[in-house]
Amino acid sequence: METTKIVLEAYGGYKLRPVGMINLLCSIGNKQANINFVIIENSKSKPLLGLEGCIKLNLVKCIDKVSVNMYQTKTKQFIENNKEIFTGVGKFEGKYTVKLKENAVPIGRPPRRIPVSLRPKLEEKLENEGIIAKVDNPQGWVSNLVVVEKTDGSIRLCLDPKDLNKVIKRDYVLIPKIEELVPKLTNKKVFSVLDLKDGFFSN
Repeated sequence: METTKIVLEAYGGYKLRPVGMINLLCSIGNKQANINFVIIENSKSKPLLGLEGCIKLNLVKCIDKVSVNMYQTKTKQFIENNKEIFTGVGKFEGKYTVKLKENAVPIGRPPRRIPVSLRPKLEEKLENEGIIAKVDNPQGWVSNLVVVEKTDGSIRLCLDPKDLNKVIKRDYVLIPKIEELVPKLTNKKVFSVLDLKDGFFSN
């Protein structure tokens, strides 16, 4: 057994410091390979084979070329036949209410100045896409608008709701990690991509 400076990170970010490393001859079928194994003190877990070992034993195939079937004509025709769905940012049915803490005091921030060069793009995006509605009465909560110009010349609209965030009653949800999702994709052959880039504008 040899000493090693490798530090392992377990699920959840917990650090594990190995007591050493050993090189073993491993075989599966007709394939043999020398693979390094990191040794953990007092571990009752089964030995794990890393990516390097899997590649050496041909358990994982490296694919340097991916063939993708593009159905652009069918896609364009589908969008054309359903214009009412794909036009604008869309709307979700119903109304969502943000739950606030009992002692919450509304804070209205004065508007920040928008660069002159971005104002035409901002007005066009807000008005033409039906994102905003005119309000004549004073509002309790007012968050600053943040306008970011993207590399393609278009703009991204965001809010700076730092005051509101402090008093929101949150629903804590455990967001799955990629390590949890990948095993569920085993043997799957068809994948779709959904673009929700303007989902936060829907009302």
